[in-house]
Amino acid sequence: MKHVDFDYGPQIGIIRVPLEANKAKVGYYTFFSPEAKETLREHLEYRRRKGEKLTPESPLIKPPRKEKATYQSYKTQL
Repeated sequence: MKHVDFDYGPQIGIIRVPLEANKAKVGYYTFFSPEAKETLREHLEYRRRKGEKLTPESPLIKPPRKEKATYQSYKTQL
């Protein structure tokens, strides 16, 4: 979560993807839409209501239950 800026703009957010987080070893920024911003905030609020303590080190999106994080698990959750 430490790489996400929900307040970047009035409607958009930005995520800084660090170089160690991708295969190409190149850091970059990516923007997300107002719809994605609202959905991410709802997701984080849901996790807080369920008792999760969110910190800057928490993952932005975590897989359901305690299963291995895969593309399919994230796709199913979202």
